[in-house]
Amino acid sequence: MNFPASRRKVERAMEHINDLNTLLKTFTESDFYSVSVKEHRGSNCLFFEIDTSGLDRTRCALIIGDVLHNLKSALDILYYQIFDAYTGAANHRTRFPVRDHREELVGSVKGGLKQKGLTDNPSAALIVDLLLDIVKPYKAGNVPLWSLHELNILDKHQLLIPVLGIDLPPAFVHVRIRHPRSVPSPV
Repeated sequence: MNFPASRRKVERAMEHINDLNTLLKTFTESDFYSVSVKEHRGSNCLFFEIDTSGLDRTRCALIIGDVLHNLKSALDILYYQIFDAYTGAANHRTRFPVRDHREELVGSVKGGLKQKGLTDNPSAALIVDLLLDIVKPYKAGNVPLWSLHELNILDKHQLLIPVLGIDLPPAFVHVRIRHPRSVPSPV
């Protein structure tokens, strides 16, 4: 069975990922930051603040949302086509099922089959077995699929603004900088 529509959704997601990579690469290759050092009151700690305000985080969030939508849509289209091809009973409510727990997934899928009169359909049973035992679209079964589903839902209600962080190598832990006046002058 060929799935050109689903494949095209994945290809479009990859185009968005490439757009995001280009945006981030352009940002990191520019003079994108300024660094300031601030003393933390009441301690001997200094904080380095890196200003990354030159990055258009909203544009990044929109691209991330497009990626999530296209990937989730690819799964929905794929599931719809398989379900329709093997049972002939796909409708506007047929979509790739994802739940938090296996028990919820079982209940949802079996409820859907019952509603469509497919509880004794061997093809539908095969699809259910494939979902439950191989794909496992629930949190403990397949974290990437579950995460895609959750992030796609979250993106429908708010922008997923990326947060930039800098991982310092272990050599930079517990760095101490002395004030020049505290260093003894050479004799």
